Amino acid sequence: MSRESRDADLRMKFIRGEITFQEYKSLLSGRNTLRDRIRGHISSLLLVIISLAVIGFILSRLRIVVLIPVSIWVFLLIVLVTILVLFFVLDHFINPD
Repeated sequence: MSRESRDADLRMKFIRGEITFQEYKSLLSGRNTLRDRIRGHISSLLLVIISLAVIGFILSRLRIVVLIPVSIWVFLLIVLVTILVLFFVLDHFINPD
């Protein structure tokens, strides 16, 4: 398949809505290289480090413990939502495009 036909095929997929603009742009430029994968790993590692720092800061300042009767599933859901919010906020600042 020639480059022109590949580009035309990608353009048609974008027009039909089969791929997003970000996917179209990255496929057109031939991205998804090792550099991009390393950037993804670094952002994940940065998320873990910042999450641990925030948890450590909160636990170091915690003086009063309030026990709230919640099940383990609700507690895990709260932790998961907090991690996802941190991930999306950091991802927004690391990859603003």
